[in-house]
Amino acid sequence: MFRDSDGTPRYYISQFQDVTAARRATDELTYQASHDPLTGLANRSLFDERLARAISRVGDGDHGWNAVLMLDLDDFKAVNDTFGHPAGDELLVQIARRFERVTRSSDTLCRLGGDEFVYLVEGMTSPQTANEVAERLLHQFDEPFDIFGTSLVQRASVGVATGPGDLDGEALLRNADVALYDAKRRGKGRHETFDEATHGDVVVKSRIATDFSVDEA
Repeated sequence: MFRDSDGTPRYYISQFQDVTAARRATDELTYQASHDPLTGLANRSLFDERLARAISRVGDGDHGWNAVLMLDLDDFKAVNDTFGHPAGDELLVQIARRFERVTRSSDTLCRLGGDEFVYLVEGMTSPQTANEVAERLLHQFDEPFDIFGTSLVQRASVGVATGPGDLDGEALLRNADVALYDAKRRGKGRHETFDEATHGDVVVKSRIATDFSVDEA
């Protein structure tokens, strides 16, 4: 502010800076750090953060159940081998869009990488809700996918793990992965839910298969 000799204000000088571009760039970097670049879904980092938060709410006395669903496409390698990686990427994007249509606003859908997705169900009143979510996800494969003019039928398998109580995030993910292995062992296009009996049986079979493949190599 500039004044006359008698102290009367004559004029002001102000300086403004447009920070819109800087804020947009910051927001974009934040988004990229927490989302999968191909599908735009949450990535593992964001998923882990929300899973930890969901578990802490149960630990703080919030009554309810959480569930982790691990989903893996059946024979996805054949898609890349037959049609090429651009077709495989397009299929993953279309699957992500179908999954988003049935994802509740309170839940988190994530692409772990490759052809593997994981889904966090929060605040269930019953573990049965997780099975209903698994069925909704699998129903998204009922209609073929149009991949660059080719009609493609795709299936997936889902492993379900539920838990209140003292189960941490790594335990839920591990249990869901075990249930997924069991689902693929039993067939394709199905879901299985983890339990202790399944855990022991499947892990033993998994280790036997791994040992056998190592011996063969």
